[in-house]
Amino acid sequence: MRLADPALAAMLERQVQAGFAALPAKDPFEQDMRRRISRQLLQGEPGLRHLAAELNSSGRTLRRHLSQHGWSYRALLDDIRKHLAQDYLRDPRLALPEVALLLGYSEQSAFNRAFLRWFNLTPRHWRLRNAGIFSPSALRALRKTTKLSFRIGGPPRRREPMLSQWTCGV
Repeated sequence: MRLADPALAAMLERQVQAGFAALPAKDPFEQDMRRRISRQLLQGEPGLRHLAAELNSSGRTLRRHLSQHGWSYRALLDDIRKHLAQDYLRDPRLALPEVALLLGYSEQSAFNRAFLRWFNLTPRHWRLRNAGIFSPSALRALRKTTKLSFRIGGPPRRREPMLSQWTCGV
């Protein structure tokens, strides 16, 4: 995904760089990989081959270097997306589908599944809890005055799939 708005692209790039500056100091190779992958995320989902070509090496060589530093490409991409998701969700101007696209997910449902894996919360619930939009007491009051139904203090309830008595083989 290429960003048509240069001002938005610049703002997001600054936000990404500020997020990486706040992380504890790591080895220079890892910092460089994080910067390159996050920059490629703004242009669409990065791939190992694209990153290797940018570094003038092969995919196999890049995998070996990442392995020597204790990372795989997928694990590093997942970790970068996790940290960027938190930064993007703190910005109330970004809608959830926009956050999913900025992180390189083709659909919001894929982003929701990854976010549940990382934090055991949906992005919406995380945003309500951590972005300072509502305090827990404000959420309780809102729930009393409206017909919204969501739980405070835990992950959303998951519905178990119903098994039909007509299933075969069991």
